Amino acid sequence: MGSHSRARGGPRLAAAFLPYDLSNFQSEYACDNSSVRIVRPRTLSDVQAAVRAHSHVKALGGGWSWNQPFFCASNGSMPPMPDGFTRPSSRGSPPPGGPANIVMQTLRPLMIAVNETEESVTVDAGVRTIDMLRYLAAYVTPSAPSGWTLPAFPWFVYQTLGGAVATGTHGSSLKHHSLSSQVLAFTVVLANGTVRTFTNETDPFLMRALRVHVGKLGVVTYIKFRIVREMPVKRTLNSLPSSRFLALLRSAQQQWIANGTLPGWMDETQWFWVPQRHEFLMVSFTRGDDPDASKRLAVLSEYARAPRAASTVYNTSMELLQEVVKGGGSFKITEYYGQANSSDPLIGSSRTGVFAIANNATREALAAYPWQPEALLNTNIRRINYDQYEVAVPVSTMADCWQGLLELLYGADNLDGTSYNGTASPASLPAKLAVAARANGSMLIGADGRPDYGFRTNPLIRSTGREDALLSLTHDMPHLWLNIEDYIYYNRPTRQTNPVFKSLVGFLRSDARCGSTGLEGRGARLHWGKAGWPDSGCWHGDKEFPDTWCDFGCAVRELDPSGKFADSAPDRWNWEGAPLERCCVPGRGFKVAAEDPACVCTVRHARDAASCPEAPYYTYR
Repeated sequence: MGSHSRARGGPRLAAAFLPYDLSNFQSEYACDNSSVRIVRPRTLSDVQAAVRAHSHVKALGGGWSWNQPFFCASNGSMPPMPDGFTRPSSRGSPPPGGPANIVMQTLRPLMIAVNETEESVTVDAGVRTIDMLRYLAAYVTPSAPSGWTLPAFPWFVYQTLGGAVATGTHGSSLKHHSLSSQVLAFTVVLANGTVRTFTNETDPFLMRALRVHVGKLGVVTYIKFRIVREMPVKRTLNSLPSSRFLALLRSAQQQWIANGTLPGWMDETQWFWVPQRHEFLMVSFTRGDDPDASKRLAVLSEYARAPRAASTVYNTSMELLQEVVKGGGSFKITEYYGQANSSDPLIGSSRTGVFAIANNATREALAAYPWQPEALLNTNIRRINYDQYEVAVPVSTMADCWQGLLELLYGADNLDGTSYNGTASPASLPAKLAVAARANGSMLIGADGRPDYGFRTNPLIRSTGREDALLSLTHDMPHLWLNIEDYIYYNRPTRQTNPVFKSLVGFLRSDARCGSTGLEGRGARLHWGKAGWPDSGCWHGDKEFPDTWCDFGCAVRELDPSGKFADSAPDRWNWEGAPLERCCVPGRGFKVAAEDPACVCTVRHARDAASCPEAPYYTYR
């Protein structure tokens, strides 16, 4: 735990500098420890003292992030390394009073308090999502004989709840949305060190800002969530070829355009895309609290007949991988992920895992909805480095976007993988990039003609409904999310770009079929906590969030006028030239132009698209 020393005549200062400690869960994306102090508070009073004592602060959870500028209170003055990120320094402790990161997991005791009367739970921001879910499931009382749960929860459940809410972490639910939309109240340490609780009733506008706040408005200490009684959920898995997946999306897109609704099958459905097989695994759910009485009866009847299995979690990934490479002599498991001939066996192993955790079954919600198996945290996730990206595509163009993405990757003549006997279409991305990739030591087409589509795990596809959070990626309409992972960059003898993967990200971020916002007025939005963010100056908030960016700027002015909660990405939090002083109304946000013609959210930027790298606008991968 961190120690504290009391300055003579002043507040208690944190002195918990630990070299090489401010990095993400894989010891990547490190902050500069020569300039950032680490505070490990034990009490709420410690958090307040740290906020008062330091020039600016950022709260820190479990380090489950790929976005260094958002979680580092400072990146120091050291020059960046060639991959774009500063390595930690051991040049001694930073001076007192400078920037600090506050680790919220060290508070004791960590609180989880259920209120059955109002159907809510209040938790410390440093509690992990999975720990709260397990606590709720075990909170069995006469009024909740099977316990409680959240209305919807994410695939990755090991984040702290503070970090998960701050970045809009989500599962797949058109009705219940992300974790941020399930919040009833925030308790926050403000820039002056005081504590304040916000609710929809007391502060409706500021709640919209706090729901996805990215650490800019204060240090969240407690969060109150809405909860529901635990219930049986029927889970069904089906395998579809690419063409059938596209047809379903096309029908849903047309329905949205026609009447602003989406088909019932989209609510809660999750997809696992199996790129090497041109296959989509559709996992759908029917809840025991469905408003349709016949569906409720069917779920409850199946649950009554189902065996009481303790868990569906699987831990076979490493064992399957060992079988794949058995007999191959000595090897580095990490470098195997970077080899061209590993794509089929690794995707096959990942597919087997999907069938293990998402097979047909009727279970209670915590066991029915798939989440990252805990057994893999130390055997795979912390051991084999990767970057995770996620984009959100509006439902109004989701089928168009996916049509373009699959045609780019597979070739329009081979969407289902049946046209070339398992080999690559000449129009596919691996075929087009093969010559250039070979010159850089990459093999995108194997000796047997099998393509490497750039993935080592199966991408996850989900949907969430429209939210009122100012910085929610779905603040304007429901979106379809695509979560993808790049293992190739890290897991070669030297770090090298994954050319197929980067081309796909470039398409998603710049094609008009994937969205109408962004640096060039087109492309999908990026998840706040994940990888893929552009070079400095090449992400423009007023273009990504044209309807709400200046509203959020007003919330920053109201709660943090002095910039206490600045991070190391000042180019992203830019409102230069926007008339915030004139147009911000406390408790309401940015005036509309009809009230004052000067109130237009136009921001000046040091860089434009012409001076930035081509899409996906970053050079570090």
